[in-house]
Amino acid sequence: MQTLLDQSYLLDIMSRLLATHSPSGMTDEVVHMVCLELMALDIPFSLTRRGAIRADLEGARHSPDRAIVSRLDTLGAMV
Repeated sequence: MQTLLDQSYLLDIMSRLLATHSPSGMTDEVVHMVCLELMALDIPFSLTRRGAIRADLEGARHSPDRAIVSRLDTLGAMV
């Protein structure tokens, strides 16, 4: 079966995310890292006033819209 993911890229990103200090309420470092990666991939994004990242990745069709939501702090890893 052929995979469409660049596994070495995925491993690198996951390793960097997991190594980035991001306790609840102190996510500036990981938000900065993710924003830099989005810029490198030329994916438009904006930050909300609470520090959430909103990225817009267009697909082949314009509807229906979909959303993927993820936590950037380490709380998710502890639960």
